[in-house]
Amino acid sequence: TTMLTECGRLIERITVWFLREGTHPLDIEAEVGVFADGVGQLAAQLPKLLAEADREHLEERAAAYVQQGAPEDLSHRTACLELLVPSCDIVRIASGAGLPVLEVGRAYFSIGARFGFDWLRRAAGQLPSDSAWDKLAVTAIVDDLYGHQSELTARVVNGMGDGGSDAGAANGMIDRWAEARRPLVARTEQLLTELQTTGAPDLAMLAVANRQLRS
Repeated sequence: TTMLTECGRLIERITVWFLREGTHPLDIEAEVGVFADGVGQLAAQLPKLLAEADREHLEERAAAYVQQGAPEDLSHRTACLELLVPSCDIVRIASGAGLPVLEVGRAYFSIGARFGFDWLRRAAGQLPSDSAWDKLAVTAIVDDLYGHQSELTARVVNGMGDGGSDAGAANGMIDRWAEARRPLVARTEQLLTELQTTGAPDLAMLAVANRQLRS
């Protein structure tokens, strides 16, 4: 049931993405033709594109399914589903920048780790949602974080050029981008450090972090 729920969450988020971002009126066959290959590449190579913390989180999720009796391969594929939520954004950014999907995917996930997007989304997912308004507020912040990460990735990859496609090249490119904006980046890093020391940030703290990342 948990694994089926993960499938449903991905379907829901990608469906909403196409309703918001797709060409209207929607031509589903055409959209599949545009995105299927790139999303397939990301799904096949996903663990290799992730930062170490994300890989560890992925392995923990997969191991939990295996422990409950699920086949190992299926457990791994299911554990990857939540990380495929931004796959259409990644494919679109790659197309716009004229870069391979896997290069942009590696940059996207490196940015997620470098600027705390992954940690913040996980923290938001652990918040209590006692009312419909609480759930809407958490969903809005998570959606914003995905949007900020995609926008940041699009800006950063414009400077990728022919710098290489491995993790070191992606991290070096992100570091150069950050160094050119050191004051804003330093404030963001300080805020994230303070949040992480709290252990479990509340909704107000996440709202402040969301605003800082937008800046």
